[in-house]
Amino acid sequence: MSEERYRSIVETTDDSIYLVDGNYKYLYMNEKHMKRMGFSGGEYVGRCFSDFHSDTETRDFIEKVDTVFEGAKCVRHGHPSERDNKHFLRTFSPINGPDGKIVAVSVVSKKISLM
Repeated sequence: MSEERYRSIVETTDDSIYLVDGNYKYLYMNEKHMKRMGFSGGEYVGRCFSDFHSDTETRDFIEKVDTVFEGAKCVRHGHPSERDNKHFLRTFSPINGPDGKIVAVSVVSKKISLM
């Protein structure tokens, strides 16, 4: 599959998708997540997760990202968003560099309903 197709899938999904580095700084956001965050362009690049979220949400996020960097495996969990007042299932996945070491974590955030 071409890079263009992958990009099309990521940009047209109804899920929020973003990448952060080991310092919890944003590297990428798809259109859906930029819209949720109130961004119109790349002004988020290099900014820390903590710049846009509460201390409680930041502590939880850091714990999940650190777990991925330490264990090199996916982490999934439910997350009540203070920003949206909705619940999401977030999947944190390792992104490996050419040398096989983890260089970033991708996060896919899917809105869920609680019954």
